[in-house]
Amino acid sequence: MIRKYVFLFAIFPIVVSSQTSSNSIDVTLEKGISLLADKKKEEACICFYKSKELGSKKAQSYYDDNFCADLALEKYKDGRTKLNLKQYEEAMPFFNDAIALAGDSAAYNKRGLCNFMLSNYDSALADFSNAIKVAATNASYYHHRAQVWLAKNEYQQAFDDCSESIKLNPKGESAYFTRAAAEEAMTQQNAALFDYSEILRINPANAIAYYKRAVLKESFLNDRKASCEDYNKAFELGYEDAQENVNLCKKIKKK
Repeated sequence: MIRKYVFLFAIFPIVVSSQTSSNSIDVTLEKGISLLADKKKEEACICFYKSKELGSKKAQSYYDDNFCADLALEKYKDGRTKLNLKQYEEAMPFFNDAIALAGDSAAYNKRGLCNFMLSNYDSALADFSNAIKVAATNASYYHHRAQVWLAKNEYQQAFDDCSESIKLNPKGESAYFTRAAAEEAMTQQNAALFDYSEILRINPANAIAYYKRAVLKESFLNDRKASCEDYNKAFELGYEDAQENVNLCKKIKKK
């Protein structure tokens, strides 16, 4: 008798959970229908989205028939415009609405960028992580999250995310830069030298990579000749910060 009682008790929460979920779908859907009748389309679409994500086919029909995805896209575009103007605070509400309406990875990513620029690092991490959940093969999302880890001085996490980004997009120069910065912070200068060289393999005209590699060749390898070659190349490619180093290299060469 005891075993039978325990068994029944064990399955009881499952039945309740399933019924609760079904009730939640119905309540949310009915709320959306009511809001739609009151001509509150945006709020209605948010309800339809929540309900369809819980598995309601009826909510999916309401969502599609009322062009809720188009509304989400409009909000996303408005937010993107604000973001491009560096109006990060003003952009946030639009991305909030876009996420509530569609939960799209791009909206999470853009809101993450806003949070990052506003130094809301924990919120940025959450946004980029949500973007990755929705689109796990997007290299940019991993790199963006790595930049947040770097800003928080969490260098191993930054390294790991950059490595995943590079795996997904082996020609992503920015991810190599961020990974090299994390490696330098972890005193892994040889690895950083490799990454700067990889950038130059991908793009031989990257002046900053020449400059960064030159600094390491000078400070870590103590190779003045090799560092001067890279400083000169960086300056030739238009990186003006290298001019002082180029002048110093010329003085040393004259001696």
